[in-house]
Amino acid sequence: MAVVPAVAEETFLSDVHLYTPFFQTSKNNVDFTSYLSYFKNNVCHEYMKLANATTGNMSETSGFHFLFCFFFFTRLQLIGFDQVWRGALLLSDFLVYNEERFNKCIALELGAGLGLCSIVLGRVAKKVFCTDLRENILRCCQNNITANSHLFKYGYDVVAVRKFDWLASGLPTGEGDFCWTKEDQEVLKNATVVLAADVIYDDSLTDAFIGTFLRLMEANKPITLLLTIERRLNFTLEELAVTSPAYNYFLSRIKELETKEQRLSTRKLDIDFPNYLQYERVKELELWEIKPA
Repeated sequence: MAVVPAVAEETFLSDVHLYTPFFQTSKNNVDFTSYLSYFKNNVCHEYMKLANATTGNMSETSGFHFLFCFFFFTRLQLIGFDQVWRGALLLSDFLVYNEERFNKCIALELGAGLGLCSIVLGRVAKKVFCTDLRENILRCCQNNITANSHLFKYGYDVVAVRKFDWLASGLPTGEGDFCWTKEDQEVLKNATVVLAADVIYDDSLTDAFIGTFLRLMEANKPITLLLTIERRLNFTLEELAVTSPAYNYFLSRIKELETKEQRLSTRKLDIDFPNYLQYERVKELELWEIKPA
């Protein structure tokens, strides 16, 4: 009987990392990217330098930099969790450009992945809850938060990594590393900003995500969702055309909640603000602001 060779598991890499310098550690599949942004005469200069592979040190600049851990190879079932995607970079640019608006805010990031947007907002926020579901991703996220906590204006513990299941009715409490304390839950009631980057790719998860925001909206009336989306195009047999099914489903849900149920007010924001981080700002990238009607 012939031996059937094992099929290698297919892995993926976000194209963000094709444009961003990184160095690989001795630990298999763990890499670090050093993001560097600086400003001169109120004009952003796109600028990135590779950190020293031994020390992680970078030369002095007139802005800020941070070191970020990600996974070089991602299995299909973990796509979206352990790499950085363009939507997170676009949202980070928006947060930097509008940092005075977010000074001392209390915020929640949903589907944070490795925590990039929470780190950027943590520079000026009073409190940020950086949330996701899988514990291994939360641990990697915590490492990134800790490595960059020196950037936080209002204390090293401004960003708290917590577990958040969009399909669950409540927050996990108890003694676990990423459980919510009573104090956390009280602080969350005063959140005015919700962040989400690149979380629209599966219809069932889109429903869960929208349901989560609606529940937050009921508890925190003056709350704003800032959502970045990259429309990923595919040829579908159903429409016999190149389209973005996940994006179209999101639009249908938002339209229903805005026009029929009159629960939401939505608008697509201009993205002509500067690039503070290096990536390709493709035309498929969008930034949405969603509020209670």
